[in-house]
Amino acid sequence: MNIFKKLSFVTKSIATTTALILLVGVVLIVSSLKVQNEVLITEMEKQATEIAVLWGKTIDPKLVENAAKEKDFDDKAQTELIAMFDNISKTNPNVAQGYLFNSELIEGNKSAIIANPTHIVDVLKENNIKIGDLNEHPKATVEAIREMNETKEMTASEIYDDLLGTWITVMYPIKNSSGEVFAFFGVDVDASMVKNGTKEFLFNSLLILIPAMIIIVLLQVFFTRRSFKPLKQLSFGINEMRNGNLDIKLPTREDDLGKINEAFNEMAYELKSMIQSIRKTSDTVLQSSELVTKVTDQSKDHSIKINENIKEMTAGIQAQEVSVMESAGAIEQIASEIGSIANSSQDVTAISKNMEDYAVQGLDAINKVVSQMEIINDTVQNSSNIIGLLKERSDEITSILDVITGISNQTNLLALNAAIEAARAGEHGKGFSVVAQEVRILAEESSKSTEKISKIIEEIQNETKNAVSSMKIGTIETDKGTKIAQTTGEMFVKIKEIADQISNQIEGVSAASQEISAGTEEVSASVNDLTAIAQKNSNSTYEIEESTKEQVESINQLSDAAKELNELAYELQTLITKFKA
Repeated sequence: MNIFKKLSFVTKSIATTTALILLVGVVLIVSSLKVQNEVLITEMEKQATEIAVLWGKTIDPKLVENAAKEKDFDDKAQTELIAMFDNISKTNPNVAQGYLFNSELIEGNKSAIIANPTHIVDVLKENNIKIGDLNEHPKATVEAIREMNETKEMTASEIYDDLLGTWITVMYPIKNSSGEVFAFFGVDVDASMVKNGTKEFLFNSLLILIPAMIIIVLLQVFFTRRSFKPLKQLSFGINEMRNGNLDIKLPTREDDLGKINEAFNEMAYELKSMIQSIRKTSDTVLQSSELVTKVTDQSKDHSIKINENIKEMTAGIQAQEVSVMESAGAIEQIASEIGSIANSSQDVTAISKNMEDYAVQGLDAINKVVSQMEIINDTVQNSSNIIGLLKERSDEITSILDVITGISNQTNLLALNAAIEAARAGEHGKGFSVVAQEVRILAEESSKSTEKISKIIEEIQNETKNAVSSMKIGTIETDKGTKIAQTTGEMFVKIKEIADQISNQIEGVSAASQEISAGTEEVSASVNDLTAIAQKNSNSTYEIEESTKEQVESINQLSDAAKELNELAYELQTLITKFKA
């Protein structure tokens, strides 16, 4: 396909026409071949049908039934039918053989043999095939047998090939007395003339078509090249014009293609005149564009310098404006802070006076705390003395309890001895034994009570020891508290003295800050006026800067346009130099 696209217009035209002629020739040959085959097949079927009808009417159905029942090909009915089939082949050269088969198809494509001509019987005998054996039919014959069984009419098969040749078979139905088809009389007609006729027709057609195609192609090439010669001349002229040669004139003639060449000649002349005019105009444009470029470059340089100076001036004014605004803000903030200091100093004065009063009150409270701590110290000391006496008394109780414990132990021992002696005395010592037992019980209870009292006294002594220790610690802490209170009193005295000094100094600061606040208000008003003036100057310089920027941009655009015009003029000069005008 890509190769076809690269071909010239003339070659494409010749190839297309040749292909169309070849296609028409093939279509004609195929159509004629199909018509011829249909005619030949129709004629073959007609001849075969006439032969089948002619001989089929002479076949006796009872003879066929008897032949089907016989066991040997030499029997009476078989001999009569074989003679008839041989006679059919002799009298009709196109008939290969006639034969009888059972009409019932077994296994789809087989039927039983009834009778055949001599040359087929000989083959059957050699292969030990007998009457009634099944014979396999070709596919075309099977279709014809089925059609015959369905319609009960004579049918013809399609043309088919086998090992022996090309055939068409006509089947004549053999009916019994009940009108049922039980066998068919088949006639095989040689159809090789159809195949041979097709080959011969195809060969003759090609023998005519190929030389005709060659002649037609040669004539077409000759007339096409002659007809399209102006197109080739036009292509040459276009290539010359593309290379810059406008001094060209193509040959013309009276047909359409010749008029195209004439129009090309007129176009080349007009284009030559146009190029000459453009060359003059481009020279003028080039000179003007160079002059405009120089002027715009100078204006651009001056505008850039002016813009830079204005930018520096604007930056200075803006910096001045910022400084003035910052100074105004700082002065306002200082004034605000000084006012706050004045107010705060007044508040601090009042607070210092209150602090002085609180210091006096604190000093009085500390003195009272010192007196109270001395009283507490004396009380703690007395409590410590009393607890010490309590400890001594508990120690005396402990000693008494030790004596009581010893007495109870001795009493218990005496009661035990008395019990022993009473036991020795027997009946006379029973009363004494009872008394001794009671004494022993009392001694044990006394011992238990003294043990309990001893434990309680021991706990009291422990608690007394803890109380004595706590009292000692309390006495020490109260001494420390008294000393701290005294030290605090001394500090409050110093705080009062310092508060008096601070109060005097704050009063002086408050007066000075009020004077400074009044002065800063006047300065702030002056700075605000200066800020307004600076803002006006800044706005004016900003507008001037914007105007200069716009002017620089306009000059840049003009410079770019001049350069572009200059480049276009050079390009136009370059393009024009390609043409020979």
